[in-house]
Amino acid sequence: MAIRTCYIRWKGRATPEEFSWYIPAAGKEEALEGESTLEDLKPQLSGRRAVLVVPGRDLHLTTVTIPSRNRQKVMRAVPYALEDQLAEDVDQLHFVVEQARGEEGQGVAVVSHERMAQWLAPFSDAGIRLEAMVVDTLLLPFSTDRSTLLLEEGEDLLLRSGRYHGFSLPAAAALQLLESERAQGDSSQPTPLEIYDLRQRGGDDPFWRELFTSETVTLNEMHGQNLWQLPLQWQGSPNLLQGSYSRTEQLGKMLKPWRPVLLLALLWIGLMIGSDWLNLQRLQQEVAQLQQESRNLYLKAFPESQRVINPRAQMEQKLSKLRQQEGGASGFIPLFAPAITAVMAEPGVEVEGVRYRQQRLELYLRLEAIAGLERIQQRLEAEGKSATIESATSRGSEVEGRISVTEKQG
Repeated sequence: MAIRTCYIRWKGRATPEEFSWYIPAAGKEEALEGESTLEDLKPQLSGRRAVLVVPGRDLHLTTVTIPSRNRQKVMRAVPYALEDQLAEDVDQLHFVVEQARGEEGQGVAVVSHERMAQWLAPFSDAGIRLEAMVVDTLLLPFSTDRSTLLLEEGEDLLLRSGRYHGFSLPAAAALQLLESERAQGDSSQPTPLEIYDLRQRGGDDPFWRELFTSETVTLNEMHGQNLWQLPLQWQGSPNLLQGSYSRTEQLGKMLKPWRPVLLLALLWIGLMIGSDWLNLQRLQQEVAQLQQESRNLYLKAFPESQRVINPRAQMEQKLSKLRQQEGGASGFIPLFAPAITAVMAEPGVEVEGVRYRQQRLELYLRLEAIAGLERIQQRLEAEGKSATIESATSRGSEVEGRISVTEKQG
């Protein structure tokens, strides 16, 4: 389901106490509209895009032709191409250039940063995030063969005279401009004009009566209605929230003070991941070494075995089989089982030989240090066996030892 848009209109220069808003119909859902404070408007904005409609009176709309298709170059060139037309310093102005280039050039909207800040402030204070900001003049219906004039009760006149041209002026000033807009060089062929009159009553001024009855004028009397009832061109206006006002730029500004902290955090995370990776590699090597030692010990204990997959499980199977063959709890198996377990628990040990005679098990071992023999002896005694280190001889960096294991005498 498509996300619906709520259009919020800013009227006048001061911040309105209440805003006129409109949510176009979508599918089976009817259009909604009303006037309310921003706080009361919040429920209507839940799950919807908020778009602010600002007065064209505070913008300069024009077109410019820059001989380049590189958008970055166009953006850099536009302020200086229009510098002579603007009263303020270009550094104080926000320029929005449309993406596509028309026959008359690329459309440009110019507004002061001060005005942009004024429009954005109440929404920021209210915790409302605007997805876009559009111009009311460029929402008016438009066709290439006629201009559009909007008359509202107590509001400035809106006149759209081109794809990217229009005015929002007080009535007195607009009437003077209208005379020139109605003719294009030859006064005998005035420009066709479509008028939407939303005032409670039509104008009684002689000029308006003459204008309304002109053959080149199409009058739409919509007394008492508002802007939202017009066949608006929702895609006719550019989004003013571009450049430094885009969400990406705003996020960048918000994160800028935190960049050193974020970089340190990323560095720390990278070091931790690197350390964990090295520890993992070391543990994998140790596991592989222990597995190989287990295989070697198993093969020495059972040299007839041809294939070693799981030394521990295979050792248990062999011992279980030997216990069954032994038929009791005395003899070789009760001594051999704990002896092998104690030896396998000692890293770096090699079994040189095993001998069983007269109820005594002898283990011939090769280890790294005599302490290993002592640990094996302790493990056997902890299992209730009697273990004695019969001999321990140093051979270079290794120790050859012999341990005898017997049952403890009651």
